[in-house]
Amino acid sequence: MRKIDEAFSDSLKAPGDVIPVKDLLLVRIERVLQIGRAARTFTQAGHEQLKLSYKKLIGLTQGVRAQAAAVLKALKAGQLVARQEAFLKVVSAEASLKHYLPLVEKVITQSRARIFQAQTRHPDKILSLF
Repeated sequence: MRKIDEAFSDSLKAPGDVIPVKDLLLVRIERVLQIGRAARTFTQAGHEQLKLSYKKLIGLTQGVRAQAAAVLKALKAGQLVARQEAFLKVVSAEASLKHYLPLVEKVITQSRARIFQAQTRHPDKILSLF
């Protein structure tokens, strides 16, 4: 997402209103590290910390997903316009967003089922993207 964030923030101009693009790399890293620590703790408190950390990471991921969807919608509506020198970069980033957004949704659904409902056999299981 960082590559896409940089491509959009450097390559787009919004007539009127600007959609801010946040870099949440450090927060994502912190959540993943918390999950790793909690996964190595085999106590009830560790399991609860694991659930809490996943809940926060899923919330963060949903926010980034919503932000990406808003950018796609604004591009389609013509509210965001790529600068001429960055047009190909924006088109490439747009294609990446269109490809990864459905996969991110699957990962969120799969993670919720696995962590919060203990379902290990989820249909359309894919590798984690976060």
